[in-house]
Amino acid sequence: TLSRTANSATGRTGVLQGVRLRQYGVNYETTTGNGYYGAYQYDDGTWGGYGGYRHASDAPPAVQDQKAAETFAARGCSPWPNTCS
Repeated sequence: TLSRTANSATGRTGVLQGVRLRQYGVNYETTTGNGYYGAYQYDDGTWGGYGGYRHASDAPPAVQDQKAAETFAARGCSPWPNTCS
C-alpha cells in the first residue's frame, strides 16, 4: 500500500518520481500559465519562496526534489491527489 511504501526513502522517491512523470513529463522548468510551477506544480503560496526562488520553476531540480520530499513527508499525497500513487 502507499502508506507502507511512503515510509521508506526508496518508496518516497518512487512516489515522487511518479508525481513528476504524471505532471508535465518531468520538466522542472514548467510554467503552465495556470499559477502552478515546476516539476511538482507548486503554487506560489505552497512554494513559499523555498530556497530563495520565487517560483518552483526557477529552482534547480535538486531544490524542487527536496521541497517535494518535505511536502510529502508532512502531507502525503494530498497536494497531488490526481497524480500521487
